[in-house]
Parts: sequence; C-alpha cells; structure tokens
Amino acid sequence: MPKVNPTKKNPWGYLIGGLFVLVIVVVIIFGVRRPAEPVLPTAETISEDVQEILEQPLFQANYDYILPSDWEYAEVAQDTINESQGKDEDQERIQFGVVQDPNIKEWFYFATVDTSDSAAIFSGVYRYETDTRNWERLYKETNTIEEPGDFRYMYHVLGYDQQALVIKRIASDYSPGPCAEPLLTDTETTLVRGEETSIVSPLYAMSLENPYGTWQEHELPEDVHTQQAEEQEQCHSDF
Repeated sequence: MPKVNPTKKNPWGYLIGGLFVLVIVVVIIFGVRRPAEPVLPTAETISEDVQEILEQPLFQANYDYILPSDWEYAEVAQDTINESQGKDEDQERIQFGVVQDPNIKEWFYFATVDTSDSAAIFSGVYRYETDTRNWERLYKETNTIEEPGDFRYMYHVLGYDQQALVIKRIASDYSPGPCAEPLLTDTETTLVRGEETSIVSPLYAMSLENPYGTWQEHELPEDVHTQQAEEQEQCHSDF
C-alpha cells in the first residue's frame, strides 16, 4: 500500500483558488469603474431663483416700438447717458423707436445721435435698464462730414427678433408723410451734394451677441408686414 505524503499540495486546489480570486478582482474593478446612474434635477433640488427663471416663457420677437415722447423713462435715460459721459444736456439724443426686451421687462433698446460736431455725426445703440439706470452702449459709429451737402444718416430701433435688434437706417433729414409705417422698407429722396438722390432705407438685424459683425438685411415676418401694409393703406384712404 503506497504511502501518502501529507505535505504535498493538490495542484487543482491552487488553480481553483486562483480563479476564484481573479473573479473577485474583476467584479470589484468593474463595480468601481461602472459610471453612476445620472440623477436628473427635480423641483426639489433646483433653487427657487433658478426655478423661477426656468418657468418664465421665452419670447422671440417684439415689434411694438414706443415713441420716445411716450416712454416714461426717456428723459432720465437720456440725461443719464449724457451726464455719465461728461456730455452736455441733450447732446446725445434718443431717436425714434424704443423697444422693450420681450423677456426682461426692465431692459429697453434705442438709438441715439450726436450732431454737436459739425464735421461728424455720431450714432449709438444702447440697452438701458430702468430698475438700476445702468446702460450699455452696444454699438457706436461716427461718420465724417467732408462737405456741407454730404449724406448723413442715423438709426431707428424698431423691433427685437431672435436675439437681434431690428434697426432701420434713414437719412438724417428724412421727413416721411403722416401715413408712413416705419417698419416698411421704402425709398426716400434726399439731397446729396446738391443733387436729388434716391436712397433705400433698409431694415437690418443687429445681433446682440455680435453687434459689430455684419448686419444682415431683415425681412419682416409675414403677419407683421401684412399688418403694417394694411394700416398704411387705411391711412392713405382716410386722407
């Protein structure tokens, strides 16, 4: 009868034990590396301020411009802009068309003009906050006047559409008839160096994200254009 050596180990035991340890290590590694399940925010986890902003409706357009004479903040806004720049009273004047931001009711947009320099005309486009009286000049432009008859133009802010201001460029001496609808593109006749010249007053879209980028010509939404055209036609028929 053969003798059994009690110190001799069974190789299968080592193999099975090693495999068992390997399985445990693999499970641990994949368990640690497994990405956590995403946790979506709920009404309970969002702060009240953020929740209020998220619940506010987002409006894309506003073509209801206000006349400066009808805007209750016009005088204060104009004085604030002039005083803070060290300019004389009424030196920089708010032009036709004040547009309210459709999403932030305290923000208004308008253009200004400064003709105090006989050799140049300054135009600016501003955002004004009525609750704080803070303002930001979004765009500025200075056109040199070489001769008394040189063409001068300025800007009118008439709308807000898709994060852009709808702006019309007009001759500084433009005097439209009582039935003219500002949002409709028209052709005006003005004197340039003593000669009558026809000038088209186009609508532009000035991006609020890149005001100094290229201004694209703006096409009115069909419903806005139709309404403006009908009101203009009705006005003509009343005269």
